[in-house]
Amino acid sequence: MGVRPVIVLAGLLLLATPDPASAQRQVAGEWAWRHVHEADSVRVRYILYSEADNYNNGVVLRLDNFGTADVTYRFVAIFRSGEDRAETLVEGSLEAGASITGDSDGLFFIPFEDGREVTQIGMRGFRVTRR
Repeated sequence: MGVRPVIVLAGLLLLATPDPASAQRQVAGEWAWRHVHEADSVRVRYILYSEADNYNNGVVLRLDNFGTADVTYRFVAIFRSGEDRAETLVEGSLEAGASITGDSDGLFFIPFEDGREVTQIGMRGFRVTRR
C-alpha cells in the first residue's frame, strides 16, 4: 500500500507510484511525506495532492540536506499519467541541515493541466555537489 519500491528501468529511476487511495488522506504532517530517493546527503520526498488547484493533481517535492555541507542539486523530475509524461528541470541550493519544499522553492508541480491523475513520479540525472 502506498509507494512501490525504487525501480531502475532503462536509465530512468522511478521514485514512486502514488496510491490514489492514500493520496486523498495525505496532509501536511511529517508522516505524510513519502520517501522516494536519497543520495549524497540529500533525501527527496513527495506528497501528491488530488485536485491541488481544485481540478488538477499536484506534486510537492521536499528536499532535506542531512549533511554538514551546503550543496547544489540538479535533476529532471518526471511525471507520468498512463503513457504520457511531463518533465521539468529542478535545480537549486540547499544549506547544511536544511529542508526546502513547495512553490516558493520551485518544488510544486501541476504536470498535467487537464485533470489527469499522476500515476508515476520519477527523476533522471540526480546530482548533488558540495559548495
